[in-house]
Amino acid sequence: MKTAERIRVHVADVYCSTLDKILRVTLSIGVIQSESQDKSVTSLLSRVDSALYEAKHAGRDQVYCIQPQSNTAI
Repeated sequence: MKTAERIRVHVADVYCSTLDKILRVTLSIGVIQSESQDKSVTSLLSRVDSALYEAKHAGRDQVYCIQPQSNTAI
């Protein structure tokens, strides 16, 4: 979580110049922990996609972490 936030903060310092304006770059990051029920890459990617959606839905430009569902995280 700390690493994801550190990356987000560094990206916030990036600006892109276009012909007529300067654009600020933002970054939303979804974070999960692999769990024993993640039997495939597809299920893992589905959960991390949900975390990313939550980050964007909560206002963008932030890190959102979905807590493990069980005590059997790997």
